[in-house]
Amino acid sequence: MKTGTIPEHFVSLNQLGYNCSSCWTGDKGKELGLTRNFLMKTGLIDGTLWIHRDVLNKLSNVRTTLQGYGFDMLVKEAYRPIILDLEINRLLKEANLPADKLINLKDRSHSTGMALDVVLCDFDEYVDEENEGGVIQEIGEEVDMKDPENHSPEINHVDYCVGKQDADNINYQNLRILLVKAFLNEGFVLGIEKDFFHFQLPQAVNAKEY
Repeated sequence: MKTGTIPEHFVSLNQLGYNCSSCWTGDKGKELGLTRNFLMKTGLIDGTLWIHRDVLNKLSNVRTTLQGYGFDMLVKEAYRPIILDLEINRLLKEANLPADKLINLKDRSHSTGMALDVVLCDFDEYVDEENEGGVIQEIGEEVDMKDPENHSPEINHVDYCVGKQDADNINYQNLRILLVKAFLNEGFVLGIEKDFFHFQLPQAVNAKEY
């Protein structure tokens, strides 16, 4: 349900059929200590992810490109208001976790609604012979794009896997290249941390924060 705290020109990615798995407002946030009462104040409840409407056409084009390679996108983060950034930062510091690496208070692009965190997920499309030949689309699980055993923030840098010769890192790098190129070709840019999953519109730098 949309609340008064969500800007009117923002739209729900969930309602548009995007595969969403909310990061901080989901299990990760609960583990950290974010309460439902606090999240209700921000308008971010029930795993709904919101985005500025100016992002939609470009995002749709990215999705089409990825599906052409047999993947879809899993959106893990989109609009995140300033008060949520500050609360997450506080809780991370209390837990002695690297707050500055996980929540960037210098570049609050998520608070403009023009930034999102995206990874690849499995995608399959086939013809349903038993139902008048209709096309069925199935979105599957998240695709590994980094070593699940390595929890260092540095592993998220877009070039972390470059030069590594083992098969896993070569595969991770190829997947990152596919994802990054799909977004950059539509006019998105990486954030200042150069994480392989974070994309924003250039105008987010000067856009209004919420």
